Amino acid sequence: MKKISFLTIFLAVALVCGAQKPVELRLNLQKGKTFTQNMDIKMNIKIEMMGMKIDTDVPFFTKISYKVLDIQNNNFVLECTYQEMKMSMDILGQKISFDSSDKKQDFDDNPIASFFSSFIGKSFKMTLDKYQNIVSIEGLDEIFASMVENGKHLDGQKEQMKNMIKEILGEEKIKENFSSSNIIFPKEPVKVGSTWETDNVKSLQGINMQVKNQFKIEKITAKKIEISSVSEYSMNLSVNENGQDVSVIMKDAKATGNYVINPKTGWTISSKTNADMAMVASTMGIEVPMQIIMEIVVK
Repeated sequence: MKKISFLTIFLAVALVCGAQKPVELRLNLQKGKTFTQNMDIKMNIKIEMMGMKIDTDVPFFTKISYKVLDIQNNNFVLECTYQEMKMSMDILGQKISFDSSDKKQDFDDNPIASFFSSFIGKSFKMTLDKYQNIVSIEGLDEIFASMVENGKHLDGQKEQMKNMIKEILGEEKIKENFSSSNIIFPKEPVKVGSTWETDNVKSLQGINMQVKNQFKIEKITAKKIEISSVSEYSMNLSVNENGQDVSVIMKDAKATGNYVINPKTGWTISSKTNADMAMVASTMGIEVPMQIIMEIVVK
């Protein structure tokens, strides 16, 4: 009897697993609905140069709301608004510590923080297709121009500040951050064990690197779809800066991630990515090893 019971259970499990229907990963958002994502980035940068070791931590937090304004030809037009922002970093030789939720901070002593604070509450449009590819982003240039014009104590630095804000919050950076926390869906239906790959380009301190991603379906239930990812980064750059040849080679760079997707809407419930990137910059016979360790948590 024990053998029969075990065999019966085994067959029942096999039939249930084998009968699993493939599902389509697609965005299915309703007009008028608003989604919110909190992105918490912790980045550590280690540099060895001329016998010195430099260790820098760069934390960055944003809270962004996405309101579905319209649905056009299976594309979703979203109104994106930065609700909160926190950062601590060195920019232009000046240390900035900014928290948009802190109403007591003195912007007169920190004009750059005042500049960033004016981004809070401003909205731009982002259009996604049903696979979660970004089709277009509109309205950022108008926001940046307004920020620069209204910025305090920026005389003689407005163009410099405009370029800086584009590097941190510009269209390419928004695309990168969104793709780091949201998956490009495959066109084919998937089931547990299904895998697919995507290739894209990311910018690291203004330098482009190639990224190859592989995703795998780990679990499917009525309430969530769990997906894992493994990414490999590559870079082999040679440029001439002010008459000097500079090369940057990425020797060992990988990332792993986990995503939880709402099967009804296709929206990302949460995600976590850990990356470790080692590279060497060389110029005039001098090698500068660098390592960047990053954790990105979205929920």
